[in-house]
Amino acid sequence: MVKKHNSMKLPKGVSLFSLEMVFTQDSDSCDPENMGQTLTVSTDDAGGGTFIVIKTDRWAIDRPEDLTKIIQTVNDLHNGLITHQRDKC
Repeated sequence: MVKKHNSMKLPKGVSLFSLEMVFTQDSDSCDPENMGQTLTVSTDDAGGGTFIVIKTDRWAIDRPEDLTKIIQTVNDLHNGLITHQRDKC
């Protein structure tokens, strides 16, 4: 089930360039030196449209759909914040 986010109205002339969310989880090992795992998922637009960027040194998952849900959440939130195209000069 995909949750719909309400679009946020941005002031005229203001557009969302990127969105970044940082997720954390406990380590997948018993190593006391390991402080856990961090996953950064962001959106960006280099002029050709929005794309998703994923950064991590390590992110362990039990099921592929766990990662898919995280990425979909960021994508849905980004799309919910976009209400119009960038204003053209």
